[in-house]
Amino acid sequence: MRTLTHQPALFLLACYLSTQLAHAGDAVILVSGGPGLYDAQSPACDSRWDPYIIAPLERAALQPPKVGVTPPHYFFWLVFKPAYEARWKADQAGDTVRKSHVAAVKAAGHDSYVDLIEHHAKERRWNLIWVYSAKEFWQALDRIQVAVDEFYYWGHANGDLWLTIEHEADPATKQTRAKSPPDAYVIERRDVLHHKQLKRLFTGQSPQPNVFYGDHTDAFALQWANHMRVPSCGFNCDVDFSKVEANGGEVLLQSANNGQRGELVEFQPNKLPSRTPQIPWSLPNR
Repeated sequence: MRTLTHQPALFLLACYLSTQLAHAGDAVILVSGGPGLYDAQSPACDSRWDPYIIAPLERAALQPPKVGVTPPHYFFWLVFKPAYEARWKADQAGDTVRKSHVAAVKAAGHDSYVDLIEHHAKERRWNLIWVYSAKEFWQALDRIQVAVDEFYYWGHANGDLWLTIEHEADPATKQTRAKSPPDAYVIERRDVLHHKQLKRLFTGQSPQPNVFYGDHTDAFALQWANHMRVPSCGFNCDVDFSKVEANGGEVLLQSANNGQRGELVEFQPNKLPSRTPQIPWSLPNR
């Protein structure tokens, strides 16, 4: 296990999202979890509907693809559809802020959040795969038959990956607090062991560390690294998605549970030598 401090170069080193395929047959998998319902008290994620959509789009836009290098079937974008359907329905009936989110999407010529996501995928020639549960997440991966160089998750998490989130009132603070969604919407880290046959995917010629963007994803990344046999990164702290659009898809780190500075942690699979990743590109000046 290695710890990567939150410096721009090292951060991008582990979180680099390539939009080019250096070798035919190697794929990029992007997984976007869904938002909860609108919560003004949660500016880090649920005050807007689209942080887990914007993050991969912005990250990819930092390095435009070369013409003819990216066949559409090599980019698999798994998105948890029920959350975006529920958020659209709730926002339509919500207050002025929520209705403004709906109005912005309609002004851009789209009928819903789902319609806009489909537009993004078509525009980039990404293969969009809607998933409706944790079970379907595993099934979608099992259907992929090409080697994977890169894998990324953006979404809610807390040890396990939450495909959406619920909120409840905290009697002590009178504020809302995060609540785990139903089990069907949780990708549990213990389930990685039961799907370790998927390690066949991670045999690309130049695999990058798999990265899980979400709160306290380090435990999941450890399981993923050991059973999928691929270097993996997770956070030992809460992360803030509120600035992903301005920061090229980059999240902000908050303090870890022990009060220390939050970090991105990289895990090497068992029995594989530790390696020093190369920095493929630098964040452009802003």
